[in-house]
Amino acid sequence: MSANALTIDVEDYFHVSAFRDHVDRGTWGDFESRVVANTRRVMDVLDAAETKGTFFVLGWVAERKPDLVPEIVARGHEIACHGYSHELIYRQTREEFLAETRHAKALLEDQSGATVRGYRAASFSITDASTWALDVIAERIRALGHPAPGTYKQFAGLASIKEVEGVPKATDMIRHLVAAQEATARTARELLPVVEAANDQPTADLLTQRLEVHEKTAWMLRSLLEH
Repeated sequence: MSANALTIDVEDYFHVSAFRDHVDRGTWGDFESRVVANTRRVMDVLDAAETKGTFFVLGWVAERKPDLVPEIVARGHEIACHGYSHELIYRQTREEFLAETRHAKALLEDQSGATVRGYRAASFSITDASTWALDVIAERIRALGHPAPGTYKQFAGLASIKEVEGVPKATDMIRHLVAAQEATARTARELLPVVEAANDQPTADLLTQRLEVHEKTAWMLRSLLEH
């Protein structure tokens, strides 16, 4: 039987990155909040399906709606961290990122009464512009008692995706990229039952985030081959 992870971001409509250039952060408090009612609707649907999930709560929301996190916990769901301000990581310094993440984590743990193990970046914002955030992944590997790979040779030895020789045609190149993204997603999916059996929630959350990114990228690349 396949393992599935259900996760929900708990944020308001005016927090989304698409509104960044249109909604000033200083005016967030002026907008009608819908996050509590919408989160309750989601939990009602999950109750009807007898399903539990992990709710990635924005610290800004938790601070202003202090009864929401305890209600999510009381209804049997896990609380995880979605940062505090929904700022894109590549727009932050490492110090800003650590400070606001620690603040949000402490806030959520105080409200939930449980250790917060999961984290999700705003809008998939671990990119080439924020590669320093990969240190967090390396630190997770070290926390599990293993040395993090640090050379191309080590990465190549661990990789299941083989390098393509020569210069392929454009469409063949896209097919290779699709296969690579699908292979990475498949590896993440195969590891989920292992980390769940070990009750390793931080690694499970990390895998879920990477799975979403690679599945989405594979879908976008496949669309190029349909035209």
